[in-house]
Amino acid sequence: ATIYTQLAYCGTGIAYQNNHEPDKAKYYFEKVRQALPSLSLETTASVWRVVNLAYYTGNFYAEIGENAISERLLAYAIKICAESHVTFYVAKIKFLQARLSTDAQQVQDLLNDATAFARINNNQQLLKKITNYSNSR
Repeated sequence: ATIYTQLAYCGTGIAYQNNHEPDKAKYYFEKVRQALPSLSLETTASVWRVVNLAYYTGNFYAEIGENAISERLLAYAIKICAESHVTFYVAKIKFLQARLSTDAQQVQDLLNDATAFARINNNQQLLKKITNYSNSR
């Protein structure tokens, strides 16, 4: 299967997720999760695609309460971002990791990281979400 197959599976999973059909969504996200380790990271485009897949698949697993799977996917995405010097997704990933963490100091550190990367990328929408989340804790 190609990267495009995985992108299609992810998009289908997102559509089912948005339609509140988690069992159908999980079928597609599980296909993506299983394929992720074998996907190529040779080009800038492939790096972006794999990070995108890991983020959205991790987000789905977080939403259905499978935090351990989500955290592994997010850690994989951060590893790829660091190795490939890609920062766009780091803010979103760090924010989701903060929402999953139960350790107060780790949550604060992750929120600080998310804020810094959101500022670097001028992601005003995410900065608002981070502020709202911080104020609601």
